[in-house]
Amino acid sequence: MRLQPQLPPPIPPNQDNDQENRFIEFYHPAYPPSTPPLLQLIAVDQGDGQLGIDYDFAKAACGVIADNRWDDAAYIAIKNRPAQLSAEPSAFTKVTRPEDGVLPIPPPGSTCWYYFVVDNPTHCYPVVPSFDHWRFPHNIPLPRPWNTLHVPIGSGQVSGSETGKFAARMRDGSCRVTGFIETCEAAHLIPYAEHEWFQSNDMRRYCRLPTLPPVDDEANLLTLRADIHTLFDQHRFAFVPKTEDARIVHNPHIADDTQPLSAPLVVHALLPRNNLEISQYYHNRPLQSLVGIKVQFLFARFALSILGDELYIFFNSGPQKYTVRLYDKEKGEQYTDQLDGVTIRDRSQIFYSSSSRTRSVSPEKRKAPSAHQEDDFTERGRARYRSPDYYKHQRELQRSGPDCERSNSTPASLSFTSTVSSSHSPPETHIQDKVNESVTAVGHGNGNEANNEEIDLTVVHMLKQKQHFDADAPSTKRQRVQ
Repeated sequence: MRLQPQLPPPIPPNQDNDQENRFIEFYHPAYPPSTPPLLQLIAVDQGDGQLGIDYDFAKAACGVIADNRWDDAAYIAIKNRPAQLSAEPSAFTKVTRPEDGVLPIPPPGSTCWYYFVVDNPTHCYPVVPSFDHWRFPHNIPLPRPWNTLHVPIGSGQVSGSETGKFAARMRDGSCRVTGFIETCEAAHLIPYAEHEWFQSNDMRRYCRLPTLPPVDDEANLLTLRADIHTLFDQHRFAFVPKTEDARIVHNPHIADDTQPLSAPLVVHALLPRNNLEISQYYHNRPLQSLVGIKVQFLFARFALSILGDELYIFFNSGPQKYTVRLYDKEKGEQYTDQLDGVTIRDRSQIFYSSSSRTRSVSPEKRKAPSAHQEDDFTERGRARYRSPDYYKHQRELQRSGPDCERSNSTPASLSFTSTVSSSHSPPETHIQDKVNESVTAVGHGNGNEANNEEIDLTVVHMLKQKQHFDADAPSTKRQRVQ
């Protein structure tokens, strides 16, 4: 037998990590020099021999914070700070898009800082304090090159009877980042935790089917390998369109369903945290072919990632007043107010199902949100037992209609009963109750994609415990229901 050589690590262990700590900061021109930056982005893009950040990525990110201002009147500028304290327009120099598309990081010791200007440098334009208050821009074109991004509809890929996560996995076939088939999961673009925001912003207009809840529509789902899914839920990277061709970027035409993809969708490392695997192995890698996913959901996920604690640190100066753009969910309208940082933190969350309580307003770093907070409240990280019989049974239930009795919703192969001796009944009964609860939770569906959830290996573990107690009790009589 010939053994294969050991797999090499994707990144050499002695690789230099210095570049992961270099940020490019963007400031609001109408605030004092002591104000924290409006946004800080890690310099992960390589231009013509110089480290920096994708220009279009930076402008779109700043535009999201500035309440969707990415038109021609909004621009990135540079000013010598603090030598030039003047806020006069002459003190700011507009930065045009570089030929290589990369905004270079200022050299060490430089006093030149980047600013995001809207209309003019003296304008104290309002900013949104959190994702809860950000409104999706239905009625204006998306920023460049998002307005050229096109994802085919992919009709005919999945039969009409399949919906939700099961349909997304069937449609994609493999992880859309790595191409791997094993250990793949369906990931939400707009997380389930944001379903109230989803409803408030009328995002269901982009759904493929009238599913309940609409956030589970397959147009809002894509398939990712389990570890990639975890990093995605932690906002360690985002999916964004990028191009090296300036002619495409400045094309004002919005792609329709008949045009090919103009700007490829790639992985952009947001929070490598000194982990070079993300920034050097996945960063700027085009995704596998996408079908059936809406660009609007991709852009909303981009905004959610930008409006996070580690990038959006603008409100960390305490008593200073900020001009903010808020949303009144009772009246269904936006309004502008001037608030200090403490009050902004108190008002940042308006949708109580939302994960925004962990985003964009904290004066200190928080623990990364868990997968069940960010996505669908389902714990991940353990191995899962996938039962083909379960999915087959659910499809049969759907064809049988809603009148099917609840008692028949659990496959027979998953139902167990047992009679135990009195000496072993307390622990054995407890384990059996847990097994029944787990099986019932899986087997009792309501017709939506949640019926396609996998059977956790915890059930298998409890069954093994049950067998252990049965072996210790000779008088135990076990019967399997056929």
